[in-house]
Amino acid sequence: MLPKRRTIIAYTGGKPDRPPTAFPLTTHLRESVNILGYRVEDIYRDPEKQANVVALLWEKTGLETLLVPLDLNVEAEALGCRVKYIDGHPNIHEALYRDLGSLRIPEDLFDRGRFQVKYDAIRILREKYGDVLAVFNRVTGPMTMAGLIFGVDRVVVWTRRRKRELRDILEQLVEINIEDARKSLRKGVDIVAMAEPTATCDITPPDFFAEVLVDVYREFNKRVGSITALHICGNTNPILKYIPETGFNAFSFDSKVNVSYAKSIIGGRVTLIGNIHNVNVLLKGPPENIIRESLRAISEGVDVLATSCDFPFNAPIEHVNAMVKAAEGLVARSDIL
Repeated sequence: MLPKRRTIIAYTGGKPDRPPTAFPLTTHLRESVNILGYRVEDIYRDPEKQANVVALLWEKTGLETLLVPLDLNVEAEALGCRVKYIDGHPNIHEALYRDLGSLRIPEDLFDRGRFQVKYDAIRILREKYGDVLAVFNRVTGPMTMAGLIFGVDRVVVWTRRRKRELRDILEQLVEINIEDARKSLRKGVDIVAMAEPTATCDITPPDFFAEVLVDVYREFNKRVGSITALHICGNTNPILKYIPETGFNAFSFDSKVNVSYAKSIIGGRVTLIGNIHNVNVLLKGPPENIIRESLRAISEGVDVLATSCDFPFNAPIEHVNAMVKAAEGLVARSDIL
């Protein structure tokens, strides 16, 4: 079965020949950058280099993930947030606005910042691999975007004290996600993934998720009309029951969430993606432990094998290979468990 077909089947609730390793998380590694001879900063600014570093793990290990962009700052940067490159990686450390009434969305938003880098990288990946692999566009969700623009601490306070006003802001920000998704679909993207780390119950109250974010996400999915996935880091146990109401086809979750528990709550209604620990397992290894944890996740019921969050930049390719081989069934359980 071609990886692309395997991925599409899994993300739409079907049963492919095995769990795919195509997920809504970034997979670029320092080792990949070094093999290609690039500067780290260049993979965020140059679409060809971005596409190449994403595709390298497919070439080297068979990892089925082709996802861009490589960071969560594209939208906020285009809105006016100042980005600093630290050790080559883009970071936003200062809020653009201090009050909810200050938000301004430029008419030419998608001509600003690095949106075009992303769209060009999508085109390159589609042309090179689109017949074999699914291509993902990852958008930064409205709650996380709000945290970058206004500051996470303020946004958390507003979930309690200014809920209606914050809802209005989130409805404006999700319009950016909707248009971004539509643009990427026209360029050949197969799956739109939304990253929402700030929606975790470690930060956002579960009642705000249920009363506000579910509606915002439902509107996104209603108007995008494609295969979509949602990733939320950290503890999402209190909001699992609401995930099917959002309209996302698939949900990617952290190692803090027990796979069997997630399956008991939403299994069969939403594709489950997860959830080996990205640092304690993928980064630290050794390969035998990665295989063991991968087989555990599969046996407990994940539909797509993935890490709990983005790949650590310093994880070795050898460790990614171990995860892929576990998904491919190229290791004997009796040799590991």
